[in-house]
Amino acid sequence: MYVPVNIVHVMWSSRHGLSLLSLAQDPVLQVRISFTQKLHKYLLAMKVPLQYMAIFSLCANDRVKDRKSTVKQYIELNIQKRREYLRKHPATNSESASSAARASTTGC
Repeated sequence: MYVPVNIVHVMWSSRHGLSLLSLAQDPVLQVRISFTQKLHKYLLAMKVPLQYMAIFSLCANDRVKDRKSTVKQYIELNIQKRREYLRKHPATNSESASSAARASTTGC
């Protein structure tokens, strides 16, 4: 039986014992599809950090070829969306670059 999972709740709560990694590689195709769709939705809305896009890499070994191409499209759309965001918000881009430069020089 398929049980819908609130991805945001799972990401910030480990008390359910669910792992994002196990959802991405669940033996039930519908669970994998639903999870990647929700992850994509939250990434596009920028409601979860960019690091969560790495979870899509777990789909590379999926047996379903259509799912691989869909996830590849999700990755491309997310990259495009974040590039557009950085173009529209150059102050955010320069602030993050300057803070990264400070962190690398201070050793943090």
